[in-house]
Amino acid sequence: MLNYDQDMLDAWPAGVIVADIELRVQQLNRWLLERLPNERAAYVGRTLGEAFPELADRSLLAAYDLVIEQREALRLPMDIHRYWLRLPASAGSELPEMPQSAHLIPLVVAGHLEGILTVVEDETERRRTELQLQREIDTLTALHDIDRALATLDLQACLQIIVSRTRALFRGENAALLLCDAGRLTVAADAGYEASVVGQTIELDAGVTGWVVRKQTSALVPDVTRDVRYLAIDPRARSEMAAPLMLRADCLGVRGIARDLAAVGVGTLKPLTVKKVAGTFARARAMMSDASGSSRGSTRCQTPQRCSSPSSVTPP
Repeated sequence: MLNYDQDMLDAWPAGVIVADIELRVQQLNRWLLERLPNERAAYVGRTLGEAFPELADRSLLAAYDLVIEQREALRLPMDIHRYWLRLPASAGSELPEMPQSAHLIPLVVAGHLEGILTVVEDETERRRTELQLQREIDTLTALHDIDRALATLDLQACLQIIVSRTRALFRGENAALLLCDAGRLTVAADAGYEASVVGQTIELDAGVTGWVVRKQTSALVPDVTRDVRYLAIDPRARSEMAAPLMLRADCLGVRGIARDLAAVGVGTLKPLTVKKVAGTFARARAMMSDASGSSRGSTRCQTPQRCSSPSSVTPP
């Protein structure tokens, strides 16, 4: 019967299961027990399939058969299997479950295979790094697509690309771009709404977007139900982020994204990224305005209007 020093197993900074040749659980370490829903007695003496039914459901027990047959260690990488057992994610990781890799190691004593040692590694930090890198790639891709749209000098096409790409980038339920127009904010482009809101107007003293224009600074609202500034438009929205569209010292409008934090987590909300996109739009607006001024026959864009406080609105 396999029996390793329990203190040694408990000292490992990873999950450990010792199973005999029939795959009956003989020992588990503290790291794993702290993350499992039941006490030690619920697992010891039972086969891996009985103790952890999801291993059979996900066909992972076949990996143990392969180790027994070949008597060679086998790794089950996170990239393929995501996890060995569904365990709770680390606090603050904003992941649905703990990502893991598992090592299946044959236990050979005097030339005889006595069992299999399973070592479960927490891959949370690696997964978070991968997601962060992917978000950076997505950001650069979105900015590149917007820059390509600028070459057309087609304002409406550029607006729609900005809205669509940033909505996808932040996995938003909806997104809208509002421009200053006669002392109000008018929706110039949108994405994700059940019915388009293009053309709708918001007063400069209303909503999170109005606050952003007046303060000329970005706003992040993790829970819109607790913010008195929020104007309820889409019932799916649980958070909102907005950034002013600044052209030098002037605010031309505001860029807003709404989404459900329960699905994606607040950690992926990056106001700086939205500000980058907003800055790209403002530059585009200036370029288009210059192009319009140099071409008398062009009607694609109008002179950008500056947002002012409600008491001192710039005439249209």
